[in-house]
Amino acid sequence: MTQAVGEAMNKHNLTGTAGLVSERGKKGRSTVSHAYANALLEHKIVVVSQRDFWEDHLRLMEGLMSGALVMSDPITHLPAGLKENESIVIYNSLEELEQKILYYLRDGTGTQDRLRISQAGRMVALNEHQGHHRYERLMLGENWPRDQKYPVAPVLNCPRDK
Repeated sequence: MTQAVGEAMNKHNLTGTAGLVSERGKKGRSTVSHAYANALLEHKIVVVSQRDFWEDHLRLMEGLMSGALVMSDPITHLPAGLKENESIVIYNSLEELEQKILYYLRDGTGTQDRLRISQAGRMVALNEHQGHHRYERLMLGENWPRDQKYPVAPVLNCPRDK
């Protein structure tokens, strides 16, 4: 993935970062990286490629919170509140990813769409994916996917206090 994005950047004379900008492994996951934070804030598009069984990980939410347009490979189900082409862009191949990057960076309508989608994605992350939102869904069983082959049952199904 990283190599393909780097090649597309070179081919189309795009600036950006393809690869790590912070420490790898345990150190990178347990320390604050100013380089990583700055990279998120300085880029117009963040591409996320999620490992199997690691869907909806922090990198996805960090990208959304940055205000950049987030492009992700397909996910079993989108996290609560996210909608394809409204708050996140999904790509299904490296060729499609390259086409979408060019559209969102170079086309006049694409630029407007990029700004609209990135702002909507940031609002979803702020309004539905901070820690307390996730704990509430976990405890109350709200917003679990119900249209999947194996839906998750709510932990509790009781009315809230008014």
